[in-house]
Amino acid sequence: MKNKYYAVIDIGSNSVRLMIHNGLETLSKEICSSKLAKNMQQNKLDVSSIERTVEAVIFFIDKARGYTDNIHIFATEALRKASNKNILVDKVKNITGIDVNIISGEEEAKIGFVGAAKNNDCTIVDIGGASTEIVSGNNGKIEFAQSMPVGAVVLSDNCSEKFSSITKYLKKYLLYGKVPFKKDVIAIGGTATTVAAMVYHIEPYDREKVNGCIIERKQIINMMNKIKCLSNEERLKVVGLQKGREDIIVGAMYELLYIMDMLQVIKIRVSDDDNLEGYLYEYVIK
Repeated sequence: MKNKYYAVIDIGSNSVRLMIHNGLETLSKEICSSKLAKNMQQNKLDVSSIERTVEAVIFFIDKARGYTDNIHIFATEALRKASNKNILVDKVKNITGIDVNIISGEEEAKIGFVGAAKNNDCTIVDIGGASTEIVSGNNGKIEFAQSMPVGAVVLSDNCSEKFSSITKYLKKYLLYGKVPFKKDVIAIGGTATTVAAMVYHIEPYDREKVNGCIIERKQIINMMNKIKCLSNEERLKVVGLQKGREDIIVGAMYELLYIMDMLQVIKIRVSDDDNLEGYLYEYVIK
């Protein structure tokens, strides 16, 4: 019975996440904000960020082993570009015996689409900690997919919460070219699900309530302006705002608005199904 379950761990640039899946549906997801990309300089990960992240990964592996020995780990942008990535990868391997698969930006875009699109004619937007993926397709076929090295942690480190600085940064680095127009834009990842939880006052976090939420542009603007005026301590009292995102959420929301304007949509649909499910379907049980 134990090995009928699957565990997938995502080492993201802001958070480490664990999904337990039975091969048919997601049973649970958990998240730990380890801020791997925080204070990254000249493509070198901060030592304390590595230690926090390794601890989170080990914690989730121990938890996953209560369900299954079929455990898979993948990592994204922070480890993709880190010159000292082997410190983290080797520590996880030496302690747990499990390899970390560092996927490319194109692979990250694809698994986000696989996890969330459900064969719909849509565009997927995934704002992560250090990268943002946009993927468009229909009936399971990808028409456009790109990953750019911009995300919530990157914006926080480089621009603080100055909208003028964020705009200049996005114009310089968030360069996708012409994305096919789709009426249905689905946002995945921590930025989108956190905004949904705040807008709809969902606390504690409930993936069933978040999945399928529709958020309008004006709702994001109102929430962003409300959050921006608060201190980090005050932000933690806002219903739906997860601890660990209080210092990066404003820039992330601004980026989400920027992308919505680029895609010419005034509302988005939020999906909790994302690259965790996509990785499982694409690389484990395909």
